[in-house]
Amino acid sequence: MFERTLLERVLHAEDEVGIVRMGLDQQALKQSVLAHLQNMFNVRQGSVMTLPDYGLPDLNDVTNRHRDTFNEIRKSIRYSINQYEPRLKRIKVSHHPDEENPLTMRFEISAQLLLGEESKPITFETRYDGSGRVEVKG
Repeated sequence: MFERTLLERVLHAEDEVGIVRMGLDQQALKQSVLAHLQNMFNVRQGSVMTLPDYGLPDLNDVTNRHRDTFNEIRKSIRYSINQYEPRLKRIKVSHHPDEENPLTMRFEISAQLLLGEESKPITFETRYDGSGRVEVKG
């Protein structure tokens, strides 16, 4: 298992010599997963022709089509991670209202980060603001 995404491995191919034999760097792996989630959550479903379900649905569409917007977004986040981020397992996504800014939707992602044969718990926070931009922190 590699700690970098395919794109990261291609861009830094010279660094890949012997990576299979090296121990995985937990911090580098976490940063790679964080970057991938940030990118994936800022792609709208239907934007990638070869993967029509990649990314998240447009929040306006979810709000207009579903009564339980928070649950639909929570399910979409979990689905996207399950489908496209194999380094995370046992994913749980929960909605946490933001009392300071009620127009921001905040979700917590907890999962197990795979580190070779073992795994470690990891948590990310995802925020959707009024502009449609998604911010992921870990």
